[in-house]
Amino acid sequence: MGTLTEVQTKSTGQGKTDHAICLRIVEDKRYSAPVQMGKKTSLDPIYFKRVLRQLKFTDKEIENLLQ
Repeated sequence: MGTLTEVQTKSTGQGKTDHAICLRIVEDKRYSAPVQMGKKTSLDPIYFKRVLRQLKFTDKEIENLLQ
């Protein structure tokens, strides 16, 4: 399994929502995904799974993370 690191958080300038850019490195390949964050933003399970898939997690890895 690769490593997962939040590398940057920046404001979008659209009110109270910020985006974090998550980075995962697997076998020297870099994968990144933006994640919406904010006081009123919760991570919906479907949205969270979509982010993990953008980071190239397999269904089995996602299942293990959510246990």
